[in-house]
Amino acid sequence: MSVLKTALIVSGTTLLFAAGTNAAENKSGYYAGFGLSSFDMKQDILPSWWEGALDQDLKDQYTVNNFNTTSDGRGFVFNGGYRFNNYIAFNLDVAHKRMDSTADLYRPETNEHYRGSFDVDTIYITPGVHLLYPVSQNIDVYAKLGVSIILSEWDADSNISGPNYDYTEIITETEHEGGSDWQIAPTFGIGAEWKFGQNWAAHAEYSYTESTVELFEEDDGTSKVDFEDNTFVIGLRYHF
Repeated sequence: MSVLKTALIVSGTTLLFAAGTNAAENKSGYYAGFGLSSFDMKQDILPSWWEGALDQDLKDQYTVNNFNTTSDGRGFVFNGGYRFNNYIAFNLDVAHKRMDSTADLYRPETNEHYRGSFDVDTIYITPGVHLLYPVSQNIDVYAKLGVSIILSEWDADSNISGPNYDYTEIITETEHEGGSDWQIAPTFGIGAEWKFGQNWAAHAEYSYTESTVELFEEDDGTSKVDFEDNTFVIGLRYHF
């Protein structure tokens, strides 16, 4: 995570905590909820493939027509936990996310086209703590610190077309790769919760995670894709 993003999260959390006033005592106890997420995931499969699979002379022969490295998506989150007191709670999130990306590379010298797609389905299991501060009787703000266990399934399809050895016809080759992987990565965030009624609460939060999906090992060194994940969630919780 960049220094700027770290500073923004820390500064935002500090300001939220400092803005509070004394609040009435909140009950401890279990809670469960769900939410809808909006996220953008940025990945750098092109630099990984570019640096590992091609030497510099060959790179110079390619034109990058398109490479979509950012995917906006929607997902869902289930969460539950236990609040110990006014200021700390244990929380567990389970979220689903999917990213799709595409590539279009062209080599004018040989009239070759490379077109590909890379799709990742992920399940995030994130245990962590909420460091809470009650700003009023019904509103809490919190910092979210956790560790995400990321279970990923990926598919990569490629289509390469170009002339045959004597330039008498165009040949197309299609390849498919797939696999699964899991990673552990830190997750940081901030959020707020508004209680309405006796047991219900609405919450909104932002979280940030960096992760790596391991692909396949080959002689050319292609083996991983790095992700940056920014997620916003709005949802409901029930306090037992």
